[in-house]
Amino acid sequence: MSKLNLVIADSDEEYLNGVVGFLSEKYLERFKILSFSDKESLINFISTYTEKLDILLISPELYFEEISKKRITLVGILSTGRLSKEFKGCEIVHKYQLGENLVKNIINLYSDKSSDIIITKGQKETKVVAVYSSNGGSGKTTISYGCSLKSVQLGRTTFYMNLEESASTPILFGTSGQYNLSHVLYYLKSRNKSLSLKIEGIKVTDQDTGVHYFNPPENHLELLDIEPSEYFNLLNHMKEMNQYEVIYVDMPCFIEKRMMAVLDVSDIIFYILNPNHISKIKLHNFLSELDTLDRSYKQKTLSKTVFILNKAFNEEQGIEIFNDILGSIEKNISHTIPESSKLFTHQNGRIVLDLSGKFGSALGEVIERNT
Repeated sequence: MSKLNLVIADSDEEYLNGVVGFLSEKYLERFKILSFSDKESLINFISTYTEKLDILLISPELYFEEISKKRITLVGILSTGRLSKEFKGCEIVHKYQLGENLVKNIINLYSDKSSDIIITKGQKETKVVAVYSSNGGSGKTTISYGCSLKSVQLGRTTFYMNLEESASTPILFGTSGQYNLSHVLYYLKSRNKSLSLKIEGIKVTDQDTGVHYFNPPENHLELLDIEPSEYFNLLNHMKEMNQYEVIYVDMPCFIEKRMMAVLDVSDIIFYILNPNHISKIKLHNFLSELDTLDRSYKQKTLSKTVFILNKAFNEEQGIEIFNDILGSIEKNISHTIPESSKLFTHQNGRIVLDLSGKFGSALGEVIERNT
């Protein structure tokens, strides 16, 4: 990952030390940081610095006119409220905000102003796991969410992406920040050259679980304007960023061209079944829909599909229901997840999933064997 040259200048040494300490601890791979609390030292540095400076965050009292003549991509004025004068060509950055929000803010501002093609690339091999079921109430979201949490517990960097029409993200993680999935898709449509940085600036990290995610769109109808190729390109781009070991995609319960694109780009598909005949009928309908598509697409889709029986009261009886239909495509049920009561508790407006029992153990086995 290429580092951005960041200079922070503020006469408040306590604030300066706090911000630099936070960035050095959390974002050392993203920024190369210099800091100044003295105006004379800052002037000497700026006047002799010959390279391009990516970002300068500066308090109003330390600003001087020579800054406007230098090759600085983003100059952000650290503001505590109303400014006494205008700073032409500068962006206003709220000084007292959460450290993570400050980083998101400056990354988004920088990516808007930069003419460089910036690729955020890590060292991880990313797998995209699409979690799908044809029937509602299968426990698909619970498994998507549970796998995300369990993957973090197993030491894997994890992203949860919800593509449902009515996303469950707010009650699973809450919402934080002003950006959401709509902004990511907008930058994707506009072919923004710094999409990697945009994703970095828009994604949210849940402080309780460590899972990364996008806030849902303000209006789910916005997702209807997305082309299949754009879903494919977004997930493919996130794979190529190599920032995550696994991305779980919580899909809607219907199949159309956009969701087919998600299945296509995915490395693994978790198809969630329930031990009843309605689930069997829905599976039959899904396979019939695949029959209408190109033969190679069907073969590719089924080859990476893992069938998971959820809410299993009796493992043998549940598997027996699907023996004939899965046998016809040379597949079987790979995992069973037991029916569990009282998995969720409510805390501070969000739900908390208990992974300490058999449910969590079953998810751990699914993750270890497939991702």
